[in-house]
Amino acid sequence: MERSKIILVTGDKGGVGKTFYARLKYEWLKKLGVEVFAFDTDRTNSTFFRFFPDEVEHLDVRSVAEMDPFIERAINHKALYLIDCGAGILEDLKKWVGGKRVVEELKKDNIDLKIEFVLGGDKDSVQILKDTAEFFGTSAEYVIVRNKGRAANFKILDGSKTKQTLLEGLDAKVIELKKLCEETASSMDAANCNFSEARDCIKLYTFARMRVDSYFRETIEMFDEKGLTWS
Repeated sequence: MERSKIILVTGDKGGVGKTFYARLKYEWLKKLGVEVFAFDTDRTNSTFFRFFPDEVEHLDVRSVAEMDPFIERAINHKALYLIDCGAGILEDLKKWVGGKRVVEELKKDNIDLKIEFVLGGDKDSVQILKDTAEFFGTSAEYVIVRNKGRAANFKILDGSKTKQTLLEGLDAKVIELKKLCEETASSMDAANCNFSEARDCIKLYTFARMRVDSYFRETIEMFDEKGLTWS
């Protein structure tokens, strides 16, 4: 890999399914054989870390003492870095960055940034998406994740200038994450069961295992079709 890639999985609101999506993305990247390092920014509710305790690292975006060495690591070791951003993290991240020019400078150090924004159907999510795109601008790539597990429709997003700007001005991709049966998702959470391990998870009912396995296969097929990683 000639350049490092940093993926921020965000949405900046609680309950939109950021970590659920980050888990799917992480397992897909590992399945592809990509060298990927994963980080959880939420030390209070470290769900991402809980599912992959031997692989996921904690990262405090409020701490210059942690973030500066992280970027140094990305400059010196070309790989993919996946960050599950907790709720309310974006403002702290912006403060650490300091401005658009700093993000633009990262490209000169062979680092590319992608923001994968998970949202429900509410207006607040669209506003946060707008603010994020205005801050990072063309310095980042964008993926809008319509999470059907959290919203039945996305009329506010679809009728917004924000979506139009992202699609036409920033070449964003839009994907739709299908809903997984709530009872099954809860059972996975209770068992700390990963998607790729569901077939062999004895803590899940047989049909639940089949359901998760099918869901994971359909999702990674969608990821492949949309080209959600770099070559």
